[in-house]
Amino acid sequence: VRLDRGAGPVRELRVAGATVRYLAVDVGNPHAVVPTGDADPSEAEARRLGPAIETHGDFPARTNVQLARVVARDEVRAQVWERGAGWTPASGSSACAVAAAFRRLGRVDARVRVVMPGGTLTVTLDGAGAATLEGAVAAVAEGRLAEGASGAFSASG
Repeated sequence: VRLDRGAGPVRELRVAGATVRYLAVDVGNPHAVVPTGDADPSEAEARRLGPAIETHGDFPARTNVQLARVVARDEVRAQVWERGAGWTPASGSSACAVAAAFRRLGRVDARVRVVMPGGTLTVTLDGAGAATLEGAVAAVAEGRLAEGASGAFSASG
């Protein structure tokens, strides 16, 4: 995990008729973690703010968005809006971003559970900026590629 050290830990932008405070986090892909204070983050709010933040001019390559609340030093609740995909029930990179953002603010311990509608993941952060992610894995879909479609995913295809 590498935090974007930019202009300071908390930034602001104006979206959807509101001023939103967020922390920019880079875990190999960009994230904007939005603290929700004492309110639990809701799916409806993630669906409302997520696309507006994802496509804001501050993020030329777009960004993932997490609305999150610290429940205790070892627990955070989060809702996730994934860039290019929309609302999603859980995300490993989002869990890492949320843990890193609140650790940077001194609000959580180095080991924290991130509770999302799709499940709970545990993130352990070391002092050097690396994260270890733990949690259950379950198949949620199965499919087959159409004949010849696999070439679209190769370097030469």
